[in-house]
Amino acid sequence: MSALTLSDHCSVSFSLPNTPKSLSSTTIRRRRTLNSSDIEKLIAGIQEAGLFTHPINPNEPNAIVDALNSALLSALDAVAPLRPQRLRPHSDTFLFPKKLQKRRQKRKLEKRFKRTHEPTDLQAFKNFLKLYNRKLKSLKASFFSRKLTDLLTEPKQLHKTIN
Repeated sequence: MSALTLSDHCSVSFSLPNTPKSLSSTTIRRRRTLNSSDIEKLIAGIQEAGLFTHPINPNEPNAIVDALNSALLSALDAVAPLRPQRLRPHSDTFLFPKKLQKRRQKRKLEKRFKRTHEPTDLQAFKNFLKLYNRKLKSLKASFFSRKLTDLLTEPKQLHKTIN
């Protein structure tokens, strides 16, 4: 081939639909990770901070609180800085608010039995657990049935859902 030879590639043109598929919106929350091993570093940082760097009037409680907050925050930032964390919305859930309320009720009954060890509390927990599991199983089945039916035309998403 010579330097003057044209490329064998052809130009391809196409148009995209005007309404792109919306991506799931993610929110970013900032959080700290403080491990048990970092507690000693935090205490050392607080001790080194010298909480009051300038004289504070004891009659001004807001000034005292502001000084303490700034010193403690700087010590905490040194040990466990704020880091971004992505949160994705969970719209594809089969646990509706009523179901979440039932889950709380189940846990309350379980905690009551563990605290009292009464046979009546055990029986109430077991009865509620049977109803809860039966309802949860039917909700899961209907949720995934609906989801798989919706994804029949999208094999890639269908495969992701199944796996």
